[in-house]
Amino acid sequence: MRLHKRKYPVAFFYGPERLGRTTPASMQVVFSRDTVDGDKITGIVGTLRNPRKQDVRALGVVAILSVQFPRTGAMQHEHEHLCDDLVDAVTTEVGDWCVSSQAGQPEWVESRYLSEEEVSGAELGAGVHYIIRFRISRGVYTRDFDGAGLDEGTISKATSGTEVTVNGQHEEVI
Repeated sequence: MRLHKRKYPVAFFYGPERLGRTTPASMQVVFSRDTVDGDKITGIVGTLRNPRKQDVRALGVVAILSVQFPRTGAMQHEHEHLCDDLVDAVTTEVGDWCVSSQAGQPEWVESRYLSEEEVSGAELGAGVHYIIRFRISRGVYTRDFDGAGLDEGTISKATSGTEVTVNGQHEEVI
């Protein structure tokens, strides 16, 4: 994300991971795949330009933003104000990235502050915690497997034989 270029003192992680870390301004974002709402597979809308494209798969993503105003004794609204700025920055960056990678606009599923009950017992720092659920579309194409397949080998010579017993004598027949 380009937020560092825009002077946001934020740390990014790919999770799920513990959120007890702090950065200089106590801003962090943890991205992970959405295991609650998951992905969504839909048919193709509009004209088909690529005959290999079968469907569209919208990948479910969760971003948890943790923000703590960098002053001891900060009030709730100060944490929230700083978090609102980060939410706006993250959503615009995700939108810009989706458009530049030709994934279209992201589908926003959920965006809200986490309640104290949801945070209770988790290793989250002080301040406020915000969740954003969204989906990023990608094409599903007919293609061959490009990864590592099973080992291949060639047989240089093969023989087979059968053992035959005639009048008590064993003999191998090839």
